[in-house]
Amino acid sequence: MKKTMSFLVAILLLVSFGSVSFASMDNPDDVGDVVCESDDARVIITPFYTYTSNVSASLTFSGEKAICSGSIMPTGTYSASVTVTLYKKNGSSWTYVNSWSDSATGGNEAYASGSSTVGSGTYKVTASGNVGGGKEYPSKSVTKTK
Repeated sequence: MKKTMSFLVAILLLVSFGSVSFASMDNPDDVGDVVCESDDARVIITPFYTYTSNVSASLTFSGEKAICSGSIMPTGTYSASVTVTLYKKNGSSWTYVNSWSDSATGGNEAYASGSSTVGSGTYKVTASGNVGGGKEYPSKSVTKTK
C-alpha cells in the first residue's frame, strides 16, 4: 500500500509540473527533451509550454546538402519567431555553419528552412523561438551524422 501511494504521488507530481510524453526515440540527443533510460525502455519527458503548441526541428542529408528546417506554432493569437541554426561537431564543441529565420503574427506558424553544403561529420540543427514577445523561448534540436 505504501509503495502504491508513493508511486501515485510521483505520477501526480510529474503531471502537475508539465507534460509527460512516453515514446521511443530515434535520437536521444534532442535538446528540449529529457531522456531517462532503463534496461527495458526509454521515457521521454517533453517540456510543457503555455504559449506554444508545437516546436519542431528537422535535419536530413541529400548528397552534399544538409537540409534544415524548424517551426514554432503559438497557441491563441500570439506572435512567434524562429531561428533555425546548423552546427557541426568539432571535438567536444559545436561550430556554427548557417542559420535561417522567420516570424509570424496572429497565431500563425513561424517556419524557417534552408540548406548548406556539408562534408561528413556530426551535425545539429536547433530551432529556437520567441512566442508572445518574450512570454516563452521554446527550442528543439536534432543531431545526426552524415
